Amino acid sequence: MLASVLHSDKAIEVNIAIMRTFVQLRKYAFIHKEIFDRLDNLESNFESLKDLVVKLIIQEEKPKRKIGFIIDSIK
Repeated sequence: MLASVLHSDKAIEVNIAIMRTFVQLRKYAFIHKEIFDRLDNLESNFESLKDLVVKLIIQEEKPKRKIGFIIDSIK
């Protein structure tokens, strides 16, 4: 754009530098999106693991039945 108006070598170089910068920004945005997606995935896996641990803890807290015969009274 700048090169089409000014018709100079410097304007062409600046235009190319601007385009390369935008390409790099797009690449970094994609990389960051991928990282954030992976973090979200890890977070959801962590939440499901946490829920499983909580269920196991609650299950262990229930009183266990005694095994065997119960004799009410001896006659």
